[in-house]
Amino acid sequence: MKEKSFPHTLLTSLVSIGEDVLDSSAEVLRTLGITGKAGIVCDSITRDLAGRKIAEVLEEGDYQADILIITEADMANVEKVREEAAEAEVLFGVGGGRPIDVAKYTAHLLNIPFISVPTAASHDGVASGRASINVEGRKSSLGARVPAAVLADTSLISSAPRRLNVSGAADIVSNITAVNDWYLAERIKGERVHRVAAELALLAARRLLQCRDLIRDMQPEGVKVLMEAIILSGTSMAVAGSSRPASGAEHLISHSLDSLRPSPGLHGEQCGLSSILTAYLQGADWRGIRDFLEHIGAPVKAVELGVDEELFLKAVTEAHRIRPERYTILGDGITLKAARRAARATGIFQA
Repeated sequence: MKEKSFPHTLLTSLVSIGEDVLDSSAEVLRTLGITGKAGIVCDSITRDLAGRKIAEVLEEGDYQADILIITEADMANVEKVREEAAEAEVLFGVGGGRPIDVAKYTAHLLNIPFISVPTAASHDGVASGRASINVEGRKSSLGARVPAAVLADTSLISSAPRRLNVSGAADIVSNITAVNDWYLAERIKGERVHRVAAELALLAARRLLQCRDLIRDMQPEGVKVLMEAIILSGTSMAVAGSSRPASGAEHLISHSLDSLRPSPGLHGEQCGLSSILTAYLQGADWRGIRDFLEHIGAPVKAVELGVDEELFLKAVTEAHRIRPERYTILGDGITLKAARRAARATGIFQA
């Protein structure tokens, strides 16, 4: 089975990156032609970081706004927000992955616009049309609403835990191996590659490689570069109509790890580390990826993720089962011996 071809997808029409951009929340709604009630999806932490601020700005701009608290990115919380936002004309997702994923998927179900407000640059879902939602105990990537606007306050994001932002950078750099897998699927399985989407995904990764010192320091200027790359990556997925340009074998390994660990690790960290291994298998520049990750302080050894060799290798050898229709360098699965050789050759484990 091969993946479906890409449909036409609407793209984000307004992006604002800088300091104090949340002050323009009401103006953004007016620009988008939205006049009705807004729902602001947050968790208990992001409500205090930015949710209340957005509500105040909207109310000062004569908009009615309700803060909607979620606890998990699962169908129960989606249904909760769907009921509470039944009269809303727009949803803000303020987070963190979970509020943004719930907001964009619920907006898709309600057929209303969605505005993304990241409080950390921890992953590339900020601007994508995909939502990671737990469905019946399993994390699923669901088609969702592409944000009509992204409001990224660099002061707010740069004050987030550094590890979260570094994780986002690692996620973006893993686009390199994801695109390699896409072209491999074209050669082996005849899957169509959307060249523009692929180049956007690679452009995002290359931008970070060129600005490694800014990304390492993670001050507002570096956060701006990272957010631009994250939005490029999200746009690549919107253009492709799937996560294909930013999700290959490295993401399958990350999802496999999540299914095997007692508690999931940071998505971007796992994808970055796994991309070292998949680049090695692809015959690509795995050292360049590893050196970048090491330079910015992202994990390059499994022990830094709290994962032992047995668990990591099990995740690698079982990863192809996560999405059988998504052909990658893992093919129909690689042997334990091959996985161990690659992990030790790349320094993920000591030989």
